[in-house]
Amino acid sequence: MVASIVFQQLLILFGIMFAGLFLSKKGIIDERVCKGLTDLLTYAMQPAFLLGALQQPRTPKNTAILLTGMGGMFFLVVLGMLLAFLLCKLLKVRRYEAYVWMCLTGLSNLIYVGKPIVEALYGGESLFVLSAAAITFNIAGFTVCVLMVTSGAEMGRPKGFRAYAGRLLNPTAIAGILAVSLYFLDIQFPLPVAGLFHMMSSPLTPLSMLIIGFSLSRVRFKELLTDWKPYALTVLRLFVCPILAYLMMREIVHDRFILTILFVGAAMPAGAITGVICEQCGSPYRAFASKSIVISTLFCLISVPLLMRLLGI
Repeated sequence: MVASIVFQQLLILFGIMFAGLFLSKKGIIDERVCKGLTDLLTYAMQPAFLLGALQQPRTPKNTAILLTGMGGMFFLVVLGMLLAFLLCKLLKVRRYEAYVWMCLTGLSNLIYVGKPIVEALYGGESLFVLSAAAITFNIAGFTVCVLMVTSGAEMGRPKGFRAYAGRLLNPTAIAGILAVSLYFLDIQFPLPVAGLFHMMSSPLTPLSMLIIGFSLSRVRFKELLTDWKPYALTVLRLFVCPILAYLMMREIVHDRFILTILFVGAAMPAGAITGVICEQCGSPYRAFASKSIVISTLFCLISVPLLMRLLGI
């Protein structure tokens, strides 16, 4: 039953993604439009989601959920990056390219693809757990991964403290830290402000899938078949990571509700956040990132329901 719900939600997301592909082929979504949509997601909608979703009363139960969600996602990020690091060592992938592998594997498409799936399974109450996990995800993505990816894009260029500080002080990372601070201070927004954040973040998933559809339009079919690296990363991201994560987390996280949400996060395709960072900084590995995101997104239609059935989730 759960796997069936997940499959149906993924079909809806794929429909939006192929709509993005169609609109790209028609010239309605081009480079300029895609950049505008990407900036809108990064600088407005994602911060709004983080600020709005953690607006809950500070209670012992909510605090436990918040810390478990953040800690669980920290574990998933570290596990994914560690596995990618080991695979890159085995395959003798170059250092700066390995950084992109680590970010793609460590950061799944938790919010854009995971959010509608989790909502379909558990309703609105799941958003607090999802947003708790998203706090760690976004802080890691917009700090550690920004530094890792941009270091590869700036090989040989002089770097200073101001350059690094400028990358770290971005709206999503700041919103994540602010959201956690407001929760622990037990400060809640007035209803109109909370409603504003909720409405602003509502288009997150459809817009992100349109962007992935645009990325698909830029990848040549021949390249998808001949480049083996995105497939190796996809196997790691969609099968190895979620299976290992679930087997390890079930010994620690005893709340089935939280465990399932964390598993969904672990089983999601490579995060679009890495592709966004690669595009924004002009990384030489942005084509590899785009192909990995597209291929892992396509294969998750099979992998996620399959793993949920095999693992009895």
